[in-house]
Amino acid sequence: METKTLRPQTFIGTVVKTAMKDTATVKVDRYVKNAKYKKYFVRSKKYLAHDPGNTVKVGDTVTIVATRPISKLKRFAIDPTKTVSADEDRGDTLKQGVTSDKDRGDTSKRGVTSDKDRGDTSKRGVTSAI
Repeated sequence: METKTLRPQTFIGTVVKTAMKDTATVKVDRYVKNAKYKKYFVRSKKYLAHDPGNTVKVGDTVTIVATRPISKLKRFAIDPTKTVSADEDRGDTLKQGVTSDKDRGDTSKRGVTSDKDRGDTSKRGVTSAI
């Protein structure tokens, strides 16, 4: 008789809380279809996952793997090899030192102009005296 190796259950989710010791709360989203109306929507569930050493931060994308029961509610552990930090998700713009327009405080580069700059008086309800 052949022996099959079973792959443990895995989910990909986002860390939403790390306030507990050696534990992280991971939110896993799944895309489901309503049977009657055929509309797709997102269902979410939070899992407590074992995180030895508190290595992950809030916002990190992690893979959780089913393990033996660690506590009353902890049945998953975070896979450290498949963890993507929140800083890496944002891309290279933060690494290059590019700041947002809000930080610059310069509105002329964004194409935002005031009524004074346009010289348009019709929007303000001002009529010229003849």
